Amino acid sequence: MKCIKHVWGVLLLLIYCTSLSAINEYEFSLNPSMEEWKTLSVEVKIEMLQIPTEELKTISTEKLVYAYLNHPLRNLMFAYNTTRDGYLRIYKEFNGLRELNLRNDGPEKIIEIYSKMNPNAYNSSWESKQEAQHILRFVYIETLLSQPEIFNQLNIDDSKVLIESLLQKYNQKLAYKNIHTLFGLESCAYAMGKVLNRYSMFSDSENEIDSVMTLFLDTGKLHDPNIIDEVIIKAQEFCNK
Repeated sequence: MKCIKHVWGVLLLLIYCTSLSAINEYEFSLNPSMEEWKTLSVEVKIEMLQIPTEELKTISTEKLVYAYLNHPLRNLMFAYNTTRDGYLRIYKEFNGLRELNLRNDGPEKIIEIYSKMNPNAYNSSWESKQEAQHILRFVYIETLLSQPEIFNQLNIDDSKVLIESLLQKYNQKLAYKNIHTLFGLESCAYAMGKVLNRYSMFSDSENEIDSVMTLFLDTGKLHDPNIIDEVIIKAQEFCNK
């Protein structure tokens, strides 16, 4: 009987979390599935995808996170040589992301949403487009977590909570590496690396940070996949401090 109650408890929690996510999801009036989308220039799309000023004043922080995750032009960030430059393009073009950066509870809400996301909650019957959207959703939010405007607001205890969540997601992705690929692992490791570097986890008074690691932290691009192993080791050390 206890086992049955436990199962029902888990199911109810999942239903609650799913419902909460659905309530806070942000839907844009313009999206790529519309015929109109094909006829518009990027400049016009950017203008039409802004959150109205009055709504921007009252919209919840959670909804701002989902607005960023659902933004139809978020893929523009992949057109740049560094993760930072790609992020800044979206920051420049979307008032919802700029507003999110101004919210005092922004980091807390981003981490809260991220912690509830499951990298392996996908369906084998999905088409490749659906699978890609699921994978990229993690890349988008991990890119957000890797920005100094977000993680610099965290104290060391909150930073540990974030690193623990990133480690958990990394291990979940690793278990299904054929789905998430090195690309998905890279974004997770990059977010960890940026937070850890704030606490000088890759250098000390006697040794400078490795040039390959420096390149990864500067660009968000892996030139040596073995760098991820070093990030994971340092993340575990940080959490055990």
